Amino acid sequence: MTDNNIFAFPTAPRDESSGWRLIPAKLVDARTAALLNQSELAALVGVRRQAILSYEQGVKSPEPETMAAIAKEQT
Repeated sequence: MTDNNIFAFPTAPRDESSGWRLIPAKLVDARTAALLNQSELAALVGVRRQAILSYEQGVKSPEPETMAAIAKEQT
């Protein structure tokens, strides 16, 4: 894993649908580096701003489709 990656592969996945998990602090860093606020990123990936806030706080993990959309926007 590189320092620029916003995803990590945990040794024990939290769920069976996706072995990847979001690193909240990396999401914040990537979003701010892209000069996006939470509302703008939410609109780009198709979720509400509150969902982005929950991902950034580590309260919720995004669905696999949302993770893919976030990764696409951050590349």
